[in-house]
Amino acid sequence: MKRSENGSAIFYILIAIVLLAALTYSFTQSTRTSGDNLTDQQASLIASEIIEYGNTITNAVQKLKLRGCADDEISVQRD
Repeated sequence: MKRSENGSAIFYILIAIVLLAALTYSFTQSTRTSGDNLTDQQASLIASEIIEYGNTITNAVQKLKLRGCADDEISVQRD
């Protein structure tokens, strides 16, 4: 007796498609909602970090000027 396994191959392919669709859906939902749910405290923390970074750059530029660097010699651009 020889069993036919053509039906099971299609079944496995359909399961793979459904799992891939579920994974894609969950990924898009998590990325869509992650940026919209900032609390006031989180937004304040991010703003503080940005201001602190700006102050760090300002201090670095002031130190370079005190050491004799000209304005056109100073760059904050990353290489």
